[in-house]
Amino acid sequence: MTASGTRQVVVLEDGSVALEEHPLAPLGPGDALVRFVLSGVCGSDVHAAHGRHPWVPRPYRPGHELVGIVEELGSAA
Repeated sequence: MTASGTRQVVVLEDGSVALEEHPLAPLGPGDALVRFVLSGVCGSDVHAAHGRHPWVPRPYRPGHELVGIVEELGSAA
């Protein structure tokens, strides 16, 4: 997370890897802003990145095993 947004890795259709930047969305009442400090890459991520996962087409944003710190909570969270 940067001061103005977030960064996200994306595996593009040709298999190359890029870094995307996205602005932070306003928090809704039930939302939480979490600063991720670690993201794991598992076997299904590797298969998807190489275009060999039957249900995950590219472009693909790997990483779903996350560790983070809650930075801010919405009013009802």
